[in-house]
Amino acid sequence: MNVPAELIHPLFQSAIDRYFPDDANYYRNAAADQPWMEIQLNMPLLMDEWKRLDAILYRLFSERSKEIVDPMKLSISFFLKILYWTNNRPVQLSNWQQELSNLRVIPVNTLERLQFIESNPFLYHSYKQVSELIKEQSKLFAKYSAMKNSNQSTSKDGC
Repeated sequence: MNVPAELIHPLFQSAIDRYFPDDANYYRNAAADQPWMEIQLNMPLLMDEWKRLDAILYRLFSERSKEIVDPMKLSISFFLKILYWTNNRPVQLSNWQQELSNLRVIPVNTLERLQFIESNPFLYHSYKQVSELIKEQSKLFAKYSAMKNSNQSTSKDGC
């Protein structure tokens, strides 16, 4: 299948539908789920899946395995999904540096950290950065959701 222009990136080119299937279908105008529009429901599922992947990565790095390439690509794609989806947007890989400025819920120094990861995607330090970014984004999303829910309940109460 063709790669949508919004998802062109050298790290993921070979298997864009494996790493970003919902986003790719959305950009292709195919009838697709839009999990970023129901992120409250999907975030727990994403975090459960991340925990499984994190355990695999930890083991592979502990064993100094050479089989790290695909799991690291998965982990990077995971963070990007969480980052964009918690901002109610599909993943945007082309011009991602500029796109980050359009996101409201985002960890500190994400641009610099992602630039490091992009330059060194298969290093242990990149794995640690991805792991920390996922934790931070999860916490920011929880805080943002709580504030949003609080604001909605106060406006319903007439306060």
